[in-house]
Formats: sequence, C-alpha cells, structure tokens
Amino acid sequence: MDLSADLPTKVFLSYARVDDEALGFAKPMKQMLESRFHATTGRTLRVFLDRDDIALGDNWREKLREGVGECMVFLACVSGNYVTSQNCRDEFIEFRQAAAAMDVSKLLIPVAHTVSRHCADSGSRMRLRHTPPTTKP
Repeated sequence: MDLSADLPTKVFLSYARVDDEALGFAKPMKQMLESRFHATTGRTLRVFLDRDDIALGDNWREKLREGVGECMVFLACVSGNYVTSQNCRDEFIEFRQAAAAMDVSKLLIPVAHTVSRHCADSGSRMRLRHTPPTTKP
C-alpha cells in the first residue's frame, strides 16, 4: 500500500500583497488549483496561502518559513511589485535554501498573472500564464 498517495501535495503561493489587494486573485487561484488538481488526479493539493494559514497572533515569519519548507512546489506570481518586495524575496530565498538543504530539486513555477481591471470588477475568470525560465546560451 502506497501511503504517499494519501498525503497532500503541498504548494506555496508567493505573491505581492499589493497585487492581490488590487486584483483579488490569490484566494480564487488557490481554490481553482486545489479543485482542478483533485478533479484531474483524485489527490489532494494543499496550497499555502498566508491569509488562510496564518492566524492572528501567530509568528507570521515562522509560519511562512514552515509553509515554504514543507512545500514541494513554489508558485511565484511574478509582477513588478513581486520583484521589489523584500518579503517575496525572503520567501524565494527560504525555498531555495530548503531545497538545497534536503539535496532535492523542488519545483519552482513562475507565473505571470494577467488579470484585467474588467475581469477583476466583473468576477470573470482569471487567466494564468506559466512563464518558463529563460535559459542562457
């Protein structure tokens, strides 16, 4: 019996809070990823979202470290605000260090989120685009 099939696949959703405040994409993205993963695989996907997984009074930095350290996939919602955010940079560095410490290659997925103001206002579905990393010649 393979017990690993019963364990959830863990994903850390890293995003700039200012982007989510303007566009409201983080919670719908989490729900969409979890439901589609379950629908296509029959397995559970557990997406760490700071607003859901850090309770009032928790040491938020420690909770973020735990979330990053336990994830198999680091989903970075890259934007101009993301790359200038110290908190986002810290999450990314923590992810890379955790992967290196375990000598494993965890999965880093950069996602450019493109949600028009119209989509955000009307509640239309968001469009996500995976942006593959560029390779140097």
